[in-house]
Amino acid sequence: AASLEPKAQTLAVGNPNFHGWANQLPGAEAEARSVAGALSCSNEHEGTKRLLGNRATKQAVVTAMRESDIIHLATHGEPDGVVLSGATGDEGMLTMGQVQSLELRARLVVLSECDSFRGKLSSDGVIGITRAFVAAGAPTLVASLWKVDDAATRELMRRFYARLLEGGAVGDATAAMQGAMVSMIRDPERGRPWSVLEWAAFVVYGL
Repeated sequence: AASLEPKAQTLAVGNPNFHGWANQLPGAEAEARSVAGALSCSNEHEGTKRLLGNRATKQAVVTAMRESDIIHLATHGEPDGVVLSGATGDEGMLTMGQVQSLELRARLVVLSECDSFRGKLSSDGVIGITRAFVAAGAPTLVASLWKVDDAATRELMRRFYARLLEGGAVGDATAAMQGAMVSMIRDPERGRPWSVLEWAAFVVYGL
């Protein structure tokens, strides 16, 4: 008998409107659109919500994250927060404490932003925004170790999702990221090689 369980939702956030207090990220918007297109083709997912520009407010993103199986956030990041749309920096900042209080069902969260794997080093590891997402229930995260290049990140994520969703279902995130990175090292169609700093920032964290 066919399963009566509803297919999962997915979320792609890109280039929130920072209203002048932070630089806009047009490449992140293009990345989010590309990711949304890839996710919408997955057999496991019913639909993908895109929150771009003014729509990517903290309230809208938090509501959508609670309903999503895969979450992709392409925006500015801090070691202790995710930057979303708001009239001021304080209004747009999704903090560690706010993330930690969420009850997420997401199996994968991709923090496609600068410094998202950084944080305070303690005896039991790095305490930062990635730890907050784990505490909220996300078993696997993709996060960055340093400031990332806009165009290179967009290309890396395109290749990552192509491998992750190969065959129409969500596969192994670690293997997908490894394959995406290797493909950027060995890219005969590009005029120059991708540098290590352009593709090596992202790590897969968790299960």
